[in-house]
Amino acid sequence: MKQSSMKSGIFLITYGIVLYLSLSHLGLLAGAGSHIIAVFRPVIIGVVMAYIINLLMRPMETRWLAGLWRRSPRLARGKRGICIVLSILGVLAIITGLCVFILPQVGESLLSLANNIPGYVSDAGDFFNGLESKLDMENPIISYLWHQVEELINQSGTLIKNFVGSAAAWLLSFVTGLASGIINGFLGLIFAIYILADKEHLNYIYHHLLHAIFKDSVRDRIEYIVRKIDRAFSGFFSGMLVEACILGSLCFIGLTIIGFFVGGMPYTLLISVLVGMCNMIPILGAYLSAIPSALLILLISPVKALIFVIFLVVVQQFEGNVIYPKVVGKSVGLPGLLVLMAVTLGGEAFGVLGMLFSVPVCAVLYSLYLEFIKNAQPQMPASAETEA
Repeated sequence: MKQSSMKSGIFLITYGIVLYLSLSHLGLLAGAGSHIIAVFRPVIIGVVMAYIINLLMRPMETRWLAGLWRRSPRLARGKRGICIVLSILGVLAIITGLCVFILPQVGESLLSLANNIPGYVSDAGDFFNGLESKLDMENPIISYLWHQVEELINQSGTLIKNFVGSAAAWLLSFVTGLASGIINGFLGLIFAIYILADKEHLNYIYHHLLHAIFKDSVRDRIEYIVRKIDRAFSGFFSGMLVEACILGSLCFIGLTIIGFFVGGMPYTLLISVLVGMCNMIPILGAYLSAIPSALLILLISPVKALIFVIFLVVVQQFEGNVIYPKVVGKSVGLPGLLVLMAVTLGGEAFGVLGMLFSVPVCAVLYSLYLEFIKNAQPQMPASAETEA
């Protein structure tokens, strides 16, 4: 008994010392963590790519092509390699389709927007000049507000000029980062292929490592949590990806139909892609897509911008009440407040990726918390239940 108490005391003292040193050297730990992540970035990218490709490869190998394996035993012997190649080709086909069919039209929309900016500025200037002639500039409040608006416009022009002046440096850094990203992506793809080709052996090593390190109760708990994480991430991301494609397609079809009645909706494809992509971010995605899209249309026609906002509200309601429950289902299982907190905190800490990954992570933690509360509650004796 004394020996057990001594071990517990030593453990608590060691834990306290490690925690104190960690909290007092957070900057050093953050720098070391960033350096480690930079060194292992291709491996991390490979693991993420393997997980995403496996979402497509797993049903392809076990269900979609099961009949082919039964009819052709020779092909069945190489089904792992065939499914890896087909899955990678499927992902590349999706990316290629986006690049070939969507990006050129998105580029045309952005180029048209850039060419129209001088006209928008001129129209805005004419509007303010006409407004100035109609206002009572002798009124001190109106005069003060007018000067504030003029100062804001001048500051906006200065910001635009500074942005254009730094565009070359930004473009150079973007190209450098893109080249580095392509190299890391290629290395990550190689790691992903090796991981997928040998995933059973890696799973075998993983289970034997758990057997060697942890006792049965701890090992079972770790495996249970890992399975829960896998279900949460795979269900959430596959569902959100399908939902984003459906919502983007609905937005494109709806805006095209509305365009026939109002003389054409501007930037239809650009806005549809933006709505679909931003919708993968829960709660905040609707606002992230609606605000810039409405502003783009507002520059051309306030009436069309109002029609777009009404249309998007209707589509978002349909998506939230019909599409989301059917496609994503109960894979998240989080109250709205916790989803909002997860997205906000994840975005503050890790940017867009934090917004995406925070929801399934929070869903797993929330599920484990509910299990802990349920198991921690004392069971009421049968006699007490009868008396009650």
